[in-house]
Amino acid sequence: MINKLGAATVFASMFFSSGAALANDADTIAKMDMEITAWVEEFIGEHFQTNQISLLKDIGMQIAIARNCDGLDLDEDKLADLLGTALEGHDSGDADYQVVRASMQMSLAAYMATGQAVHALNPELFCEMGEAEVGSTEGSSETIVLTMAE
Repeated sequence: MINKLGAATVFASMFFSSGAALANDADTIAKMDMEITAWVEEFIGEHFQTNQISLLKDIGMQIAIARNCDGLDLDEDKLADLLGTALEGHDSGDADYQVVRASMQMSLAAYMATGQAVHALNPELFCEMGEAEVGSTEGSSETIVLTMAE
């Protein structure tokens, strides 16, 4: 079992100390994405399956898109349903339920921060990707929570 508080501290310092480098280096973004995914898998892997972790990554990125791109919003009902899906297999009566929820929230925050870094690198492309995802009929549309703002 890893020291989760220590891992969270290292993780947070990694984000907040390297912001300038993130905005200038696409390789740094790709490396950060891989490292964050590995960190999340180590951090919450005992509580979540790979498909649930992938869902959290997808949701976190879409939240970042909606927060940073004009004209895009979130379907809050669908988002709530998907977060419920990510918690499948965990019951609020479980002894470790609060740890599971906190782990999920930290993982979402990590993926949202990754999206923020990608936005800093290329805001126009980042928002175009979000618009394309809204209009996409390929892949798994049941995991798309982005909508066009009204």
